[in-house]
Amino acid sequence: MAEPTTLTALVQPTAKIIDINTNDMTLWLEEQTGVHIEWTVIESDARETVSLMLNSGEALPDILMVNLTYDQ
Repeated sequence: MAEPTTLTALVQPTAKIIDINTNDMTLWLEEQTGVHIEWTVIESDARETVSLMLNSGEALPDILMVNLTYDQ
């Protein structure tokens, strides 16, 4: 059996999911697809976090599931 593919993801917390790492749907999707996701949940402002990541040259996650809406 091949090693599972691993992706990284940056997400914001949601009231509907207590722990994304142990969420039934997350575990089911991993089992069905063979893709493991290393989740990072950010509690701070997503715009600031992503901006700091971009400006620092830090490696970006494979998936960004954050709200980056900017006020006009």
